[in-house]
Amino acid sequence: MNRININFLQTGRIRFANYASRLARKIPIEAYLLIIFPGLTVAILFILNRKLFSINGLLFYLFYANRYFIVIFVFLYIYFFIKIIAAVLFSLAYRKNKSIVMKLKNILKDQIYINAITFFSSALITMLLPMLGQITPVEKIVRISDKLIHYDKMIFGANLLFSMSHFINQTGGGLLGWVLLQSYNILSLFLASFVLILFLFNKTLTKKFLLFFFTITFIGIPIWYAMPVLNPLNRYIVNVLDISPPENISSELKHYNPDPVLSSYQSEFSGYYKKEDFLDVTSFPSMHAGYSVGIIIYGFLLWPPSLFITLPWFVLEMAGAVYLGQHYLIDLFFGSVVAVLAYFLVEWFFRIEKKYYTGKGSLFVVDTIQNDARKFFGSIVKIFPYEFNNRRDNR
Repeated sequence: MNRININFLQTGRIRFANYASRLARKIPIEAYLLIIFPGLTVAILFILNRKLFSINGLLFYLFYANRYFIVIFVFLYIYFFIKIIAAVLFSLAYRKNKSIVMKLKNILKDQIYINAITFFSSALITMLLPMLGQITPVEKIVRISDKLIHYDKMIFGANLLFSMSHFINQTGGGLLGWVLLQSYNILSLFLASFVLILFLFNKTLTKKFLLFFFTITFIGIPIWYAMPVLNPLNRYIVNVLDISPPENISSELKHYNPDPVLSSYQSEFSGYYKKEDFLDVTSFPSMHAGYSVGIIIYGFLLWPPSLFITLPWFVLEMAGAVYLGQHYLIDLFFGSVVAVLAYFLVEWFFRIEKKYYTGKGSLFVVDTIQNDARKFFGSIVKIFPYEFNNRRDNR
């Protein structure tokens, strides 16, 4: 009897192990990295400290992920709403109820999956950042921040925050200041537009870029905990800690005279920062530089001539980051290095997926959007065939 029970248990364990193995092989790599890992971490943090959570914050992460993805999710919600209306009208016109149920089910599954990918990762990142400012000693923040501006001057021969402002004042370059400001601020729109382009044209690069975006941020978090740094604007211009800067910086601040564009930005930023509840010490390495390098890399992989757009923008954006006081130059350099590291990590993740994955694919929403885009552009060609044929003939 005991032998029978032991054999039964062993058989059960083997069957369970085989089932678990088959199930694990059907889960795509982005689900492991962007849903399961951050989801478990969020659950553990919730058990340890429920004060980290707010209903409004969780709802925002659920429906919009984070500020960089708002435009993308608005597009997706409008797109799926149109798909649902079209499916309902098709069902009513042709009385195919089973077809409408399947379409609505697939649409819902697609939307839930894309929301899950961004929700857990965004929630985890945004929960950890406020903790960073709360648990880090002020003395450590001041010491490391002052070291970075010292390294900037030692490596590049000047405190670029002050020298760039002085150069723009001397040349009367109000327009240049405005261009640098816009180049820096446009990252969110640039990133959202880029992801939408990937959605329309390349599913593999879409998956890779989503993984890249969160991977580089996950790499940044332990560095921010080890080296918490206030950007030059908050440390020296706004002086949110109300701690006197080093003597050499104090003397340069006396002669610091930002142009009207920069002065307006700094006062607006100061007013916004005072409303925030946490200390932002995530200057080193720069995610602005990291995300931008990601756009350059994946933009090149999608369409090589994109370098003629992304590289000039990147140079202006990095100059804008220093000019506005949002980053030390060394932040930008290491942010770019971390971006390259994240790119190779993503490539490694995908090689791992090729070895184990036996599922039917993922991110089917991208396939749906691409099919609809092809149908849309195909219908335009059919409506205006004469103009398109003329263009081909002229070539």
